[in-house]
Formats: sequence, structure tokens, C-alpha cells
Amino acid sequence: MRINKPVTKKERTFTEEQKLISTTDTKGLITYCNQAFIDISGYSKEELIGQPHNIVRHPDMPAAAFDVLWNHLKAGKPWMGLVKNRCKNGDFYWVNAYVTPITENGRTVGFESVRVCPKREDVARAERVYSRMNTGKHRRPIPRPSLHWGVLTATLILAGLTAAKLNPYTALGVLSIGCLSAMVLQSHRYKRELRSVLELMPAPFCHPVAVATYTDSLGALGQVKVGVLSELAHLDTVLTRIADAAANVARESSEAYALAQSFYRGIEHQLEETEHVAAAVHEMAASINQVAEHVQTSAQQAEETNQVTQSGRALGQTARHSIDQLRETVQSIVDSVSSLAAETDQISDAALIIEQIADQTSLLALNAAIEAARAGEHGRGFAVVADEVRQLAQSTQESTRRIHDLLLRVQAGVTHSVDVAHKGQQESVRGLADVVEMEQMLNGISDAMAVIAEMSTQMACAIEEQAQASDNIGSRIDNIATISADCRVKTEESSTRMSALEIVASSMRELVAGFHR
Repeated sequence: MRINKPVTKKERTFTEEQKLISTTDTKGLITYCNQAFIDISGYSKEELIGQPHNIVRHPDMPAAAFDVLWNHLKAGKPWMGLVKNRCKNGDFYWVNAYVTPITENGRTVGFESVRVCPKREDVARAERVYSRMNTGKHRRPIPRPSLHWGVLTATLILAGLTAAKLNPYTALGVLSIGCLSAMVLQSHRYKRELRSVLELMPAPFCHPVAVATYTDSLGALGQVKVGVLSELAHLDTVLTRIADAAANVARESSEAYALAQSFYRGIEHQLEETEHVAAAVHEMAASINQVAEHVQTSAQQAEETNQVTQSGRALGQTARHSIDQLRETVQSIVDSVSSLAAETDQISDAALIIEQIADQTSLLALNAAIEAARAGEHGRGFAVVADEVRQLAQSTQESTRRIHDLLLRVQAGVTHSVDVAHKGQQESVRGLADVVEMEQMLNGISDAMAVIAEMSTQMACAIEEQAQASDNIGSRIDNIATISADCRVKTEESSTRMSALEIVASSMRELVAGFHR
């Protein structure tokens, strides 16, 4: 579907100093355009780059004019012409365009166009010619010789003076022949001179359409004029492209100089930071060495602690055996005290029997005394015996009571000893359990200390490797600092050369301006 583009009758103009520059690839797609072209076209740079150049074609331009353009460009020849272009909003502007092929290694890779402000009389002629071409009334002018009327007049006067001495008929004949001869001679000479002028040009552009739009002259004279104009346009195009390139170089040089300065400042900052990092890495390496020494010391202490723990474990085993033997001894004491308590009970029973016998003996002695008293004199001796028996019974009873009291105290002591022995047995059992638990804990501590010692050794090795890596990093950072310092020098030199390049570009612009003048 064809999109109708707006068209107005408002003309835009630009100054004679402005040059509209653009380049395309071989398919006519825009690859570059300067700001002057962007401004007058009304498009943005993004809207122009990559688009066909006919985006600015005006419908008033005849297609035949562009056929001539492409025929010349495809043949590797330049083209010159007056072109009416359309702006984005529909306004129009006229340009005097000169288009040349861009070649690389003898192969056409694109086209460049330089357009300048046209003369108003050329625009007027172009409007008439393009109008006739659009209506189909335009015919390509046929070059034909034109005479220099001053030379022809001089020839006629000379022939007339010569014929004045002859008769009228002869004079008329001679005059006619002289006129014709002068015309022929002048025509050939004039054509040779024009041809020699064209031959002085390396590749003159003199298409009839251009002759009709750039000059009112016909034939060879018009071709020469257009050829001269095309050569001037070619020179102006070259100078304009050089000036545009110089301006681009100056702009890029200025931006590159600014970037170089920024890069230089960045290198300066990077160098400072690198020096700080290098110092920090060296300090870190020293710290790592200290940590490695501490870890090595910790590993040694862990090994010593492990040995002490092993000794404690051996002592724990000895204590366990001792407490186990103590438990057995206490058990023997318990058994012995228990046996003593049983024997004491037997003694107590025996003492109780003796006490009972003593009571009975005392009772018998009392009965004997009573009987002796009844017997009188006959029973006096028996009374003495009974009294002795009674006293003996009383002594026996007293001794039995003391024995009984002593046995009670012995039984209390034995009972207390049994209780203490039982408690000692229980404490020895608990002590044995504690010693066993302590032994297990010492075993765990010993195993843990062995692991800690091994890990400390591994950490010492790892930290030693880390110290070596840190030294390597420090060495590499020192190398980076050296490279950064070298980059700083080269960046400063690059900035100096960028500044010099900007001066050269400015000189090129001045040189091109001198050529234009």
C-alpha cells in the first residue's frame, strides 16, 4: 500500500556556506548524513540512516532525471544536476547536487552527494525543463555548431571590401563564397577549440538535461560550460568532503582528547588505589604469616594437650582400678563388720544368759540364806557360803551389766561402722562410675584434641599456601601498578597527540577554506 506523503508550496532555503552531505550504499540506502542535511530535511538522524535516499524525493522531479543519474553512477561516472527535494512536513528545497561513486580497490561500494545552494536563474530553468519533461514535451537538444558573430561580421566586411573592386555580379559571387567559406572555417575552428577545452577535462559531465538547466547556450558551448561547472562542482565536492572529514576528525579528536583525559584521571585514581591495595596485601601477607605462626603454635599446644590428656586417661584407668580394688576392700570390711555384729549379738545373747543365771544364783543364794537362818547354828556356815554366792552372783550381775553395756556400745559402733561401710561402698561405686565417665570424657577430649591438632596442622599448611598466594598477589599488583604507571605515561602522550591532531584538523579546515576562496 502506497502512503501519501504531504506536499506544500512552502520553500526552504539554506545559505551558500552550508553544504548538504550524504552517502549511500550501492542500493541507495543512506549510510551517513551531516547536520545541515538533517536540519533542512526535517527528519532526525535516526529516521534517515538506513532509509532509501528517495525519502526526500519530491513528486515534481521527473523520473527521467533520476534515470540519467543512475545510468552515470552505474557506469562509474559522476552526475550533476538541480534537484527539488521534499521535507518531512511537505515543504521543498532546491539543491545543486554533485554525486560521485565511492570505490574501494576498483569496486564501487557506495555513492556520495554534496549539495550546495543553487542560483535562482538555474532553478528557474530547471523548473521549466522538468515541467516539460513531466508533460512529455521535452526533447533532448541536438548539439549543433554555433558561430561567433563577431568573427562572422569581420569576415563579411572583409569580403565586401574585396568585392567592391569587382563588378557587381562578381562581387556578389565572391562575397557569397567568402561568407560561406568564413562560416565553414569559423565553425570548424570554433568546434576544435571547444573540443580542445573539453579534452582538458579528465571526465567532463555534459548531459543535455544539465546543459538545458545550467545554461542558455546550446551545442558545444553549452557542453563546455556544463563541463566547467561539473569540474568546479567536483573540486568543490572534494574540498567539501575534506572539510567535512576535517571537522569530523576535529570533533572526534576533541572527544578522544576528553576521553583520554578522563582515562588519564581514571588511571591516576587506579594507580593510587592499586598502591593502596598493594600496601593492604603486603599487610595482609604479614598478618597471614603471624596467623600461620599462631596456628602452628596452637597445633603444638594442641598436641601437648593431647599428650597430657592421654596421660590423664592413663591415670584415670589406674584410678579406676584403684577404686575398684577399694570397693572390693570396703566390701570385705562390710562383710567383716557384719560378721562381727553377728558375733557381738551372740556374745550379747551369752551375756544375757549369764545375767539370767546370775539372777537365779542370787535368788538361790537368798533362799539359802533364809534356810540357813532357819537352821540356826547349824546353818551358819551354809549362810556364809550363801552370802558369798550371793555376792558372787551380784558381782556376776554387775559384770554382766557392764558387759551388756559394753556390747551395746560395741553393737552401736559396729552398726555405725556397717552403715559407714555401706556408704563407703556406695561412694566407691559412684566414684568408680565417675572415674569411668571421666575416662570416657578424657577419651573424647583426647580424640577431639587429636582432630584439633590435625586440623591445626592442615590450617597451618593452608595459611602457608595462602601466604604464598598473597605474596604472589602482591607481586602481581606491583606489576599492575607498574603497568598503570606506564599506561599513565602513554595516556598523557596520547592526549598530547590528540591535541596535536585537533590542531592539524583545524589547519586542514583553514587550508580548505583557502581553496574555497
